[in-house]
Amino acid sequence: MENASKALIIAGAILLSIVLITLGVLIIGRGQEAIEQTNIDDQVVSTWNQKFTQYAGNDVRGTDVNILINAVLSSNASCKNNGEDEKLITIYDGEGTKAVGLSISPAGTTPNYTKNCSKVTPGSKYTVSVTYGDKGYITGITIAKP
Repeated sequence: MENASKALIIAGAILLSIVLITLGVLIIGRGQEAIEQTNIDDQVVSTWNQKFTQYAGNDVRGTDVNILINAVLSSNASCKNNGEDEKLITIYDGEGTKAVGLSISPAGTTPNYTKNCSKVTPGSKYTVSVTYGDKGYITGITIAKP
């Protein structure tokens, strides 16, 4: 009888150990999924921003600024159609008030994304800086004459 009770205790301990190990593996697996998902999101944001950050810096040629403006216009039109408002980018002049390369709409209205690059001259140099939103996407680009 003593041997049977000891066998039951050992079997219970083994069963409890298996349950604890299974729970540990399950928790670690879900943690890895969350970490991998975060890394994928960061890579998506970084890849998206790269299209625009390559033009950031001092002494950016006017031709490159026009390419940037056209890329923003194209991107904004695509994002607007897809309902991805967190990816919309506003372009500002050096004073941070007027949009450069975009027709200006009153605050609170839908911006009119039309091409108007007359303020940027190909032979000039510009300083281009970017600002980021809460989700990590670029939300603003400031183009200023140095």
